[in-house]
Amino acid sequence: MPSLAGVNVTGGPTTNGFTFGFGPGYSLFVSENVALEASAKYNGLVGASNTDYQNSLSVNLGIQIFLTRSEARDAVEPF
Repeated sequence: MPSLAGVNVTGGPTTNGFTFGFGPGYSLFVSENVALEASAKYNGLVGASNTDYQNSLSVNLGIQIFLTRSEARDAVEPF
């Protein structure tokens, strides 16, 4: 989903407008509730200023922990 963004570098290109990104990803579950994640993403910024379009490619690594409803409730309730 596009969102508003801007890039303003002193002495360099500037763009203000809409940003978007897309790309593939993969999650490898190492246990029932834990997954390692990797993705490659193309990012674009379309707007107006002295540069109409800027883009980049990013590689992301992460970990996700999935909690059941009862585990999440126990985690946020005070002891």
